[in-house]
Amino acid sequence: LAAGTRGVAKSMAAAPAMAAQTLMAANDAVVESAEMKQTARAVADEETANSSATNADAAVRTDFSETAYFNPALPLQNGQARLQFTLPQSLTTWKVLGFVLTQNARFGDFTAQTVARKDVMLKLTLPRFYREGDQGVVQAAITNQTDHTLSAQVTLSIMQDDKSVARAWGLKPPTQLVSVPAGSTQFVTWPVTVPQQPGLYQLTAVARAGQESDGEQRELPVLPAKQRLLATAHTALKNGTNTLQLTELTNIPAQDVEMTALTLNPSLALSVLNSVPNLLINQHQDLISSLHRYVPLAIVHQFYTTYPQLKQAVQKLPKRTGLTAPWEETDPLRLELLSQTPWLRQAQGRQAYVGTIVNLFDDKQVSALLEKELKAISQYQNASGAFTWFKGGQDDVYLTLRALGAFAQALAYNAQIPQPSAQKAFKFVYPKIEAQLKKDETGSVGTVAQALYAAYVLSAFPQTWPSYAAAKPYIQRWVDYADKHVAFMTPLGQIYAAAVYHRLGDDVKANRYLDLVLSRLKQDPLSGAYFAPEPQSWLWYNDTLTTQTTTLRTLLEIRPQAPQVDGMVQWLLFNRQVNDWKNSQAAAQAVFTLLDVMKAKGALSSPVKYKVNWAGEQQQLSFEPLDWTKDLQFVRTGAQATQQTYRATITKQGKMTDFASLNAIYRAADVQASPDGIINVSRQYFLRVKEGTEIKLRPIANGTPLQPADEVEVHLTLTTHSAFEYVQLRDPKPAGFESTELLSRWEWNPLRFYREIRDDATNFYINWLPNGTVTLRYVLRPTVPGRFTAQAAQVQAMYAPEYGAHSASAVFQVER
Repeated sequence: LAAGTRGVAKSMAAAPAMAAQTLMAANDAVVESAEMKQTARAVADEETANSSATNADAAVRTDFSETAYFNPALPLQNGQARLQFTLPQSLTTWKVLGFVLTQNARFGDFTAQTVARKDVMLKLTLPRFYREGDQGVVQAAITNQTDHTLSAQVTLSIMQDDKSVARAWGLKPPTQLVSVPAGSTQFVTWPVTVPQQPGLYQLTAVARAGQESDGEQRELPVLPAKQRLLATAHTALKNGTNTLQLTELTNIPAQDVEMTALTLNPSLALSVLNSVPNLLINQHQDLISSLHRYVPLAIVHQFYTTYPQLKQAVQKLPKRTGLTAPWEETDPLRLELLSQTPWLRQAQGRQAYVGTIVNLFDDKQVSALLEKELKAISQYQNASGAFTWFKGGQDDVYLTLRALGAFAQALAYNAQIPQPSAQKAFKFVYPKIEAQLKKDETGSVGTVAQALYAAYVLSAFPQTWPSYAAAKPYIQRWVDYADKHVAFMTPLGQIYAAAVYHRLGDDVKANRYLDLVLSRLKQDPLSGAYFAPEPQSWLWYNDTLTTQTTTLRTLLEIRPQAPQVDGMVQWLLFNRQVNDWKNSQAAAQAVFTLLDVMKAKGALSSPVKYKVNWAGEQQQLSFEPLDWTKDLQFVRTGAQATQQTYRATITKQGKMTDFASLNAIYRAADVQASPDGIINVSRQYFLRVKEGTEIKLRPIANGTPLQPADEVEVHLTLTTHSAFEYVQLRDPKPAGFESTELLSRWEWNPLRFYREIRDDATNFYINWLPNGTVTLRYVLRPTVPGRFTAQAAQVQAMYAPEYGAHSASAVFQVER
């Protein structure tokens, strides 16, 4: 049997007499007020009026639990159960729920309701919190349940640590008189100015009318006006002198800077290798699963053949128990603990709940599994040369191209492939693609994409292959078909066309398509060269790891000395800093491409050196190509975080692009938006106005008067120059504002995120934030009048916490 609140008073419902009588008896014992002497008391001053002694003779309620009683096993005697309990002190309707289960499994239930009330009732209405410096109100509702008008004296006191702080709150007058007609409610309001002293305050309101009285004591938190903010400065470390400076701290008092940190991210061979996730061998027995296992095994196995020095070097890498490396949980730049996010499991290193984890840095284990997967793949090929999803399935041209594509990827890294199987698949593909082109002479997106993919896959095989000479005329026809119907060509198809024409010896057309591809590249000083996103980049990604790697390898194939090469390599290096590479196949291709570039540049045979001038000190660092080091972080806290730490100079000598970040955590109340960076956030407020059947949005400027119950739509716009994974966006609520939605949940509009509604803020946990601009929206309502501050919205990459930004703060004026 359980009893709980229902929020508002309702009449007594029909119920078993025992339950009703028991509840009423308990109710009478608790909520009926004792006899009180009516006295005429003059208020000497506001401190005396607010003292606890003034309220000593009033029944002040403090217990507002929502559940009154719970007992899962009531003992029965003669078919009856008797119980007694004390109701909490909320004046409301209480509902009884009872359930009965007999020995022969018969089931029954009953309900009852009772109302806890008094002749004179006071309800104290408070916001969930205030912030230092806010101007607001405290309101009490006085309800008269008698049949005659009452004159009530209502007193408010504010205490902290058993001391009256009414004067600090500007409470004048603490006591007010109000006339309450029979059967009605009147309100008493006290304007307050919140003091510059955060903490937990006790507010007690007492109403006296003759011998009747009632009172409530509630706790009200006052939050700091200053919030913890992250200041950031980043640079891509090139050879020579590089400077970082935190311009955001120019006008911040030194005592408000908690800490500063300088982080270096060297692009060493082992740190790049560590980005490859372990391989998960699951129980799925089909062609695609085998191909997904085969390609990373083949590529990683080739690591140790192409770069024999890596066999011993990889022993320096930390051992993993999961698929990916764990995040740095103790990073001092984190504004929120990882345990407070939905990503705790990912942060610990993604675990495998089904399947076996294979350490890709174990050459012997990789070699054994590679041979096993090659045998498994051969079982999915029919006598016709076609590959099928399952053993003995129907011939499928797309799956055959997928298998040949996997073989071509492995060949690109000089890995072994089953040559007889590939040659049989060649012969199966020719007539299928020819028939499709003949059927679709006018062209379409699907046919053009299939023709280009087939031409790209087959042309990737060595020209010395016996099957290549027979395939060449087909490849020429297929790419010419796509060239004729260029309007249907996708961006990825343009990369394929450039590569195919180059392999066929037509560099005029190859360079034409390559120029078309490169014209879409955007250059960012930090993240490097990347593809401009489509209008809805979360639906069609142009900056994914696979696309970038494919384009880079094509560029290296056609124009190895092109100036765009360094920028695209820089993007790959930056992308691994801010994203968790989960796909073993894509990560292995990206890492091997980076190793090839490192070898060509001499980065695998020469050290990288830094001379760091920061915090009044100079340091010299040097790393050999196969040294293992995590990101280097230097931290100054408290009094050590002086103005000398707001600027850093790094002189670098090395072959690859590295990265550096200078960060600070500081406290401030009224702030402007962060300087423009790799990730940015802005915030706008709009008043929702209904015009007919439509909702119109009107911008709200700082201090624009609002009315309680107005609907305010919040727009949080994120702009990034690179894709980020695991991003938290926190938007603090102004005091006295409530969200129109009560439930936290996962959403997918316009991207996938978890929205968490808290008392003081709305959190958005975004799994994948694409390159470009995206706006998230939600609605607030002001509930009490006053002048309130909305602290700055903040965004931070939880995978790489040195990247973050904040919006400007705002002020709201809510009128009565």
